[in-house]
Amino acid sequence: DLKWLQRDALVLARADGVVECHRADDVAAAPVCTSDVCGPATYVDCTTTHIATTHASGAIALWDASSLANDAEPLLQWAGHAHEAWIVAFDRSCPSCVWSGGDDGLLRLWDTRASGRKAAAVHARRHGRAECNSIEFSPAAEYLYATGGADNVVALWDERRPEHTLHAMEHH
Repeated sequence: DLKWLQRDALVLARADGVVECHRADDVAAAPVCTSDVCGPATYVDCTTTHIATTHASGAIALWDASSLANDAEPLLQWAGHAHEAWIVAFDRSCPSCVWSGGDDGLLRLWDTRASGRKAAAVHARRHGRAECNSIEFSPAAEYLYATGGADNVVALWDERRPEHTLHAMEHH
């Protein structure tokens, strides 16, 4: 997976486990940061200050975007899912919170302000009947988001009422 970090860097989460950061003015050059401390990477998301990655082990890692260097260590690293973690996304209304989804079928919200080297689980909910591998936030309402999974269900959620879906669209 890959995402732009601001306008001047491209972050790659590679299947071989390496997380790389390349300067946009010379993406063919050697990366300014490489790290493989968390195992095979499956997804990456970025804000102006942080990078979050998910990994095949179920781990989630949070990186400081301003202090990237070779062999960088994540700020936080924690076991997010019992099986492979597929998606990570920063919460639009709370930049210190990240969402994750994985093969265990769970959609989880994490608060990265927790003390220690791992984030605190705020809540978890079951996406559907299979893994949760997609999340997208509404551009119109900060509390609405949609999730998708291998069960071909797209679920619409209201962050203010996390106990159930607003609507589920099957066969998508």
